[in-house]
Amino acid sequence: MSKTIEHPTHRALIDCGVELAKEFGMYGFTVEQLLTTSGISKGSLYHHFEDFVDLVECVQVRIFTEYVELDISAIQRALDAATDRDKFVQLISAITRTAMQPQRAISRIQRARIITATQGRERFAARIGHEQKLLNDQMTRVISVGQERGWISSHLDAQALALFIQGYAFGLILNDVAEDHVVPEELVAVINSVIANLLIGS
Repeated sequence: MSKTIEHPTHRALIDCGVELAKEFGMYGFTVEQLLTTSGISKGSLYHHFEDFVDLVECVQVRIFTEYVELDISAIQRALDAATDRDKFVQLISAITRTAMQPQRAISRIQRARIITATQGRERFAARIGHEQKLLNDQMTRVISVGQERGWISSHLDAQALALFIQGYAFGLILNDVAEDHVVPEELVAVINSVIANLLIGS
């Protein structure tokens, strides 16, 4: 989500919507459930959102960015904690392992559904496009710091790398839905090799 300051009621309604969406599906909860669960009045809902669809879109934007923002923050912490290139590689490997956790499979499927849902919905597509740009920009800044320290190949475009890293993480959805799953450790080994040899230039 964008970093502009949200009104507490606006945030509370989205927070509640996110929890309901995780329990009942992104289109599986009603206005009544939202108001009952949040304890917020209908008047307040329509003061902060154009309509219920507006709120549902905002909920989906939050879900869309959730784990990507966590990964970007984790990479930033890895940069802050690393004392040398080898330590940085170890920390990035740990982040890759985190991406294999079961809840991440759910997140990837949700993101795919959200992207599909933008088709023919101009406002929603613009919102998702804006948030994706913010994610790309955050990741690009982190990569640029790594390049300045000599821990990430400087001859590769930071913005392209930002998209590539998000792309292979999201691409794990292909393994999530496959009948025969590749063992996570094998995927980690491949990703680590790509990172070490392509991104970091080992």
